[in-house]
Amino acid sequence: MVVSVAEDVAMNTFKKFFTAKGGLVLEKIMLSVKKDMNDNGAVRVHVVIIYEKELIRELSRMSADHYFRNIDQLTKDHPDKLKIYEWELTAKERIIPYKEIEYPAEHMTPLAGYIFARYSGTGEHRAQIPPTSKKIKIIFEKKNFRIEKVEED
Repeated sequence: MVVSVAEDVAMNTFKKFFTAKGGLVLEKIMLSVKKDMNDNGAVRVHVVIIYEKELIRELSRMSADHYFRNIDQLTKDHPDKLKIYEWELTAKERIIPYKEIEYPAEHMTPLAGYIFARYSGTGEHRAQIPPTSKKIKIIFEKKNFRIEKVEED
């Protein structure tokens, strides 16, 4: 069997992602809201921690709009395979202090995490949490959000 360099790199990345001790090491999340966020409108935000491989693939294809329309059914279909942290943000300049991420029993390994933000404009408004980041800051701006990795203290 001949494997290209690109396929080999992709497979090694995939293996590292799923064989690392806990595919996700996130411990804390801070939120930064800009005064003109979402053109001065509210934003519903979910940080989703995933414990099942199939859900990673499913959520990675969803826009925030699609996710929020289907979240009730997703939680009914997979009640113990995802954990959701949620906020309802208003457009007011502020920092929301770190939120500790709690993981259930040791036998459940967090495999990945996604952020979904329900902005009023068009776009995916979805991002994967970097799997090697222990602390992140999510900055909510006028048209979208971005993630910054926070260096360890």
